[in-house]
Amino acid sequence: MRILIPLILAACAAAAEGGDTQARFASSYAKEAAGDYAGARQALEPLLRAQPGDYLANLRSGWLSYRLGQHQAAAASYQAACTAAPNAIEPRLGAMLPLMALGRWPEVEQQARQVLRQDAGNASASRWLAESLLAQARLRDGLDVAERLAERYPADANLVELVARARAASGNLPQARAAYQFLLLLDTRNRAALDWLAKNP
Repeated sequence: MRILIPLILAACAAAAEGGDTQARFASSYAKEAAGDYAGARQALEPLLRAQPGDYLANLRSGWLSYRLGQHQAAAASYQAACTAAPNAIEPRLGAMLPLMALGRWPEVEQQARQVLRQDAGNASASRWLAESLLAQARLRDGLDVAERLAERYPADANLVELVARARAASGNLPQARAAYQFLLLLDTRNRAALDWLAKNP
């Protein structure tokens, strides 16, 4: 219920401002479906001006800004959504997308760990935690996270590639080779696997 309270309050406040909240969200969704991400975000701007802390409008603004490649704006919008609903997981997952694009790896790690404190089995948070640790040259820790996750999803090509990359970065070439070879069973044209194996026969 604590997560829903900001949504209910924001919806009521927006309705009092003009009653067109639903129409603006409908317009935003329609424009997004047509590939007009700028227009989709613009449709929400009156709502954000009236209620800067609106959870759903900030959540969507974060996503749409990310799709536009405006990563700083996306991170700020997702942070506003996190502030509006501190126990919500979805804005923290969303926030990691622009933070990774910006290379703000300590913040990615922070968000991932917060999600995992709330939802220990969250696969996306675990994967992005591993990515953040590898990017910070904490290779052993990153590899441990990646391998634990791959044990749960052994046929996930993206995770197998992450494990292979982590093993290679850690200097464990035989195990990296085994992971890349297995990756080719899952994705026979995987460019990362083909390139690595060609360079490390």
